[in-house]
Amino acid sequence: MFEDSGTSGTSGMQIPNKQNANYINSQSSSSSSSSSSSNDNSFKGDKGGGVLGVFSGMWLNVNLMIGSGIYATPGQIMKLMGNGGMILVMYVIGFFYVMVGSFIYVELGSSISESGGEQIYFEKAFPNPKKIVAYIFSFSSVILVKPISIISISTAGSQYIYYAINNGYVLSDLEDKHYLEFWEIRFIAFGIISIITIYHLFSNKIAVWINQILAVIKVLTLLIVVIIGFTKIKNHPERLSLNYLFSNTRETKDFNNYANSMLKVLFAYSGWNTLNYSLDEMRHPRKRLRISNPASVLVVGILYCLTIFALIVTIPTNFTDYFDDPVTMSAKLGDEIGSGIAISILIAISCFGAVGSGIWGSSRLIASVAKAGFIPVFSPFLRKFDEKWNTPFYALIFQWCYLTMILCIPFKKPYDVLVNTAQNTNIIFYLLCATGLLVLRKTEPERPRPFRIDTSWVYFFILFSLAIFVGIFFPAPNTESQDFIERYYYIITYTVIIFGLICWYLIYYRPRRNSNSTPPEMSDVVTG
Repeated sequence: MFEDSGTSGTSGMQIPNKQNANYINSQSSSSSSSSSSSNDNSFKGDKGGGVLGVFSGMWLNVNLMIGSGIYATPGQIMKLMGNGGMILVMYVIGFFYVMVGSFIYVELGSSISESGGEQIYFEKAFPNPKKIVAYIFSFSSVILVKPISIISISTAGSQYIYYAINNGYVLSDLEDKHYLEFWEIRFIAFGIISIITIYHLFSNKIAVWINQILAVIKVLTLLIVVIIGFTKIKNHPERLSLNYLFSNTRETKDFNNYANSMLKVLFAYSGWNTLNYSLDEMRHPRKRLRISNPASVLVVGILYCLTIFALIVTIPTNFTDYFDDPVTMSAKLGDEIGSGIAISILIAISCFGAVGSGIWGSSRLIASVAKAGFIPVFSPFLRKFDEKWNTPFYALIFQWCYLTMILCIPFKKPYDVLVNTAQNTNIIFYLLCATGLLVLRKTEPERPRPFRIDTSWVYFFILFSLAIFVGIFFPAPNTESQDFIERYYYIITYTVIIFGLICWYLIYYRPRRNSNSTPPEMSDVVTG
C-alpha cells in the first residue's frame, strides 16, 4: 500500500515558537526581521520543539473522531438503508476509505511539514491563478465546514447533558424556538465552547493534556457500549442471522441513500486529518506522522465496528420507536439496562473532547489562513501566537465569537443538515487533495518524500470520493416529510463556494494581479 522513501535530504518543519509565528508583545524590531527572513529557510531539519509526540498526536485525532457521530448516525443510517447489517457494512467501507486517506495525508504532511493542512497543500499543488483553490478551501473551512462541525457536536453534547439532567425530554419542545428548552440547549452548547476556548487560550500543554485524558475516557465509553451490546447477544441470538441483519436492504437504484449514509459515516470518522493542521507543534513530524495518523484511524475504526455490532444486537425490530431523535439514540438504548443517564454523561464527555480537538485544529487553520494573507485587515492579528502561552490567541477569540453567532441562529433541526453539508464540502476537498498529491509528484519530483503511498490507492480514493459526490444528486426516495433545505443541503456548499470565488477575486486576486509584492496587510505583522 505504501513505501518508505527514506529521510535523506529531507527539509525540516516550521516551528511557530521559534521561526514562523508572529508574536504578541515582541521585544524588538530585529525579531521581526529575523522571523520574516526565516520563513523561506525553515526546513533545515526535522527536529522541532513542539508539544505533540506520537501518542499525543494520535490522541488528538482520536479525540475529534470520537464525538457525537458514532452515537447519533447509526439510527439515521438505519432509516436510510432499512436494516442494521448495512450500518456495519457502511462503517467498514468508511474505515477503509479513511485509512487510505490517512496515508495520503501522511505523504503530504511528511513532505510538506507545515501546519495548515489542505490550505498549504493546495498552495503548493495549485498555485495558479493566485492560489484560488487554497483560498476557496480556506474560505469554506473557516466560514462553513469547521464551525458547523463544532456546532453540531457541541449541540449533540448539550442534548445528552440535558437528557441526563432531566432524565429525558420532549423533542418537540427542543425544536420550537418559543420554548425555553430550545434556548437552554444552545446555552449549554455555548458553555461547552466557552470553557474549551478558555483553556486553549492560555496553555497548549494543558489543552493537550486535557485532550488526551478525554480521549481515553471516550475510548472507555465506547468499550462500555460494546460490552453492553455483547451482553445482549444471549438474549437475542436471532439478531446474528443474515436474514435479520440484511432484511429490507435498499435497492441499488436508491443510490442517494447510499451516498447520504456514507456522508454520515464519514462525519463519524471526521477528524482523522486533524494532526495535519498542527505539524508545527509536533516533534519530528516526518517520522511520527506516519505512525500517529494511521494508528488513530485503526484504533477508532476497530472501536466503531465493534460498537455498531453491539448496537445491532441491542436494537429491537421496531427501531423507529427509538429513533424519533437519533441524536440521543444511545441514551435511550441505555435505558433498557437502567443506565441511560450514565451513558448520556459519558457520551456528553465524548462530545466535549471532540469539540476540544475541533477548536484546537480549527484555530490553527485560521492562523495558517491569516499567515497566507487570505483574511483582509485582520490577518496581522489572527496569525499571531501569544509569546507567553504559544497559543493562536486572536484566532481562538475570533473563532469563539463566530461560533457564538452561529449558535444564536434558531435552526429547527440542525444536526442532519449540518452533518450532510459539512461532509459534502469535505468530500470535494478530499478529492482535490488526493489529486493535488498526484500533481505534486509530477511538478515537484525532487521534493523529499519520506513516505509514499502506492498510486493505485490514490486513484481508488479519488474514484470513491467521486462516487459519493455524484450520488447525492440522485433522486432521493421518501422525501415528502423533509423541507427544502433538508432535501437540497448541498446548495449551502455551493453557495459558500461561489461567494468564496467572489471574495477571492475582489479581495485577494484583483489587488495583487499586477504585483508580486507583499500584500499591504502582511507588511508589518509583528507589534512591539
